[in-house]
Amino acid sequence: GQLENTARVRQVRRDIARIQTILREKTQTSAA
Repeated sequence: GQLENTARVRQVRRDIARIQTILREKTQTSAA
């Protein structure tokens, strides 16, 4: 239903934010 979809989108966004943070840390460490 609607609630399941909202919860899933929220979880996916959380995973995306985590991946972006990891990629950002990798780029910073490689640049430094």
